[in-house]
Amino acid sequence: MPATLPDLTDAETWTDDDLDALRVAVLREQERRYVLATAEARAEQTAQQYRAAVEAALPPLPAGQHRPWSQPTGAHDAYPRGAVVAHGGRVWESRHPANVWAPGGPGVPAGLWKDVTANAPAPAPTPTAAAWKAGEALKVGDLRTYKGTVYKVIQAHTSAAHWTPDAVPSLYAKA
Repeated sequence: MPATLPDLTDAETWTDDDLDALRVAVLREQERRYVLATAEARAEQTAQQYRAAVEAALPPLPAGQHRPWSQPTGAHDAYPRGAVVAHGGRVWESRHPANVWAPGGPGVPAGLWKDVTANAPAPAPTPTAAAWKAGEALKVGDLRTYKGTVYKVIQAHTSAAHWTPDAVPSLYAKA
């Protein structure tokens, strides 16, 4: 294959090797342009598929909570546009396809993440309740705290040392 393309002003003088070299150069240029034109969309699609698969494998989060941001290792596990994560006590939405940068981090180019903390739904307030104790008459709906967890009484009864909220699901449900 010639190192350079033939003179383009006189195609009739080109050899078959010249024509083959030109055809190869055109095909390479078309492939290069295609890769550049579709790279962002392909990276975004890969990131969306990967994140969806990861999310499906994890236990669901309570309403109003977001998974913590973790450093992607490449385009395959990058955050797609629209992904919402918790990081640094804030809630962030990715504004860039295949985003691998830490939200709000130093040196992060502007526009990659948007702080949506104010727009995030507030988590449901954690109910407060008196401490659970044995020998207390309880009615349906009463709340009691046992070992740091708030429980709701679902069946009226008198509490007993052997009927602790964490041991008797027929009497208590986590609030």
